[in-house]
Amino acid sequence: MAGFSIDCAAPVLRPYQEDAVNAIRTALARYKRVLFQAQTAFGKTITFSYIALCSQKYNRKVLIISDRTEILLQNGAAFKRFGMDVDYISPKQRDIPTKNISCGMAQTLKRRIERAEWVEYVKSLELVIIDECHAASSDFIHPYFSEKCFVLGCTATPRRYGNTTQLGKLYATMVQGISTKELVDLGYLARPHLYSVVAPKLDIPIDQSIGDYDRKALAQRYEDRTLYKGVVREWLRLTPGTKTIVFCCSSTQTIEVCKEFNANGISAKYVLSGSFDDDSVYSGERSEVFDQFSRGEFLVLVNLNIATAGLDVPDIETVVLDFATVSITRYRQAMGRGCRVTDTKKEFNVLDCGENIKRHGGFMEDIRWCLWHDHHTGEGMQILKICDESKPDRNGKYGCGNFIPNTCKVCPNCGKILVDEKWDYMLHLEEVKDNAEEDSIESYVTSRRLQGWSMPRIMIGLCSANTSNMRKAFIEGYLALNEGKTERDAGRYYYVFMKQFGDRIKKKRNSE
Repeated sequence: MAGFSIDCAAPVLRPYQEDAVNAIRTALARYKRVLFQAQTAFGKTITFSYIALCSQKYNRKVLIISDRTEILLQNGAAFKRFGMDVDYISPKQRDIPTKNISCGMAQTLKRRIERAEWVEYVKSLELVIIDECHAASSDFIHPYFSEKCFVLGCTATPRRYGNTTQLGKLYATMVQGISTKELVDLGYLARPHLYSVVAPKLDIPIDQSIGDYDRKALAQRYEDRTLYKGVVREWLRLTPGTKTIVFCCSSTQTIEVCKEFNANGISAKYVLSGSFDDDSVYSGERSEVFDQFSRGEFLVLVNLNIATAGLDVPDIETVVLDFATVSITRYRQAMGRGCRVTDTKKEFNVLDCGENIKRHGGFMEDIRWCLWHDHHTGEGMQILKICDESKPDRNGKYGCGNFIPNTCKVCPNCGKILVDEKWDYMLHLEEVKDNAEEDSIESYVTSRRLQGWSMPRIMIGLCSANTSNMRKAFIEGYLALNEGKTERDAGRYYYVFMKQFGDRIKKKRNSE
């Protein structure tokens, strides 16, 4: 089997990119099917463009596959910057490519592969690079590759869910770039400032077919108008005036959040799938809205999972996650939109409205990626977990501290019975909420309101927990929930409230 060698002069790579190229070269020579994982803003496009360009020393036929128009154009532009002419495979270009390097849309290739001449073209390829390979849109083409073809998948988030094809069936090994923390410390990525914004209690079922929360139920929860005002208010308090991208979970929410920003004097536009030329005030044709945002013609871009990949706007200063997800892929891709550095921007903000940071960890947290996931859960899996030494199981046995397979219910090394990770997480959340968030009256009343509690129920709980300074706590809680009201209004309501519920609070307190 022929080796895979790289030896050319352009483009100029950073040292960590050179290391990645060498590791990829070694892996391709041995395995032929390699997945390359690197954090957003690592320079994956530069890295795989270098590999494709250097393959021309051997006159290899190369195809780069993308799953979005924006990514297709970015990849093509990269080759043009390096002096290479490329063919495009898109709905507008129907002929078989004649140039050595081609950039194609996965969706277009799926339609073309039904014809014999396109099957022969794909079989003739010697190097295929699949960008954003965590998406399943290119899976169909793998059986058509010849045995001599080298295949390189690239992504920041190699994680799949549910019944999607295992990455381990498509790629033989994984090469990982340097960690996010190293890139931040070296100054190649912006340093994050993470904010946890109070969010609804997520007792929403997981849809196993998509490996995430049920979309309809999640949309209903986040379409509560009080959330729009809460997001904009927190943005104004924490990150006012910053160039911002907002990620939502439904079309209705996307449009209403956009309007809420504008109602507060903040220029914002939204993008959804398709074109919205008829809404020239708040939206428009998607590529034009992206261009306007890039040029700084408005401050806040609100979108529905459109700009998680392919949007290259380095000066984004704030990312708002106005959704909740069990998908670490969606979480990391969205957060990564703000991590690029510029001459004037070395830091960025994340406003997390869905407790995603608690669920998946911070931006710089090291992640153990794996080519395999658990078909039977909606959360996917990491290859290893630690047998916890600090907590005993129900038999009083402590763990051994070793790394073990994530699916183990009993540690194969020491026999400790392992608590289900999802149950442990939920228990931990309740414990943190009860002990930590109770210290903040504003956090307490806001979280209960978002959980659907009525005003009297919230105030009964608040007063029961603050019997020594009940009136003061009541007024603070009332003002947190009733924007525009005064302490005099709160005092009047307190008088009426205590006449109606005072005895109930005393009984509740005495019974505890």
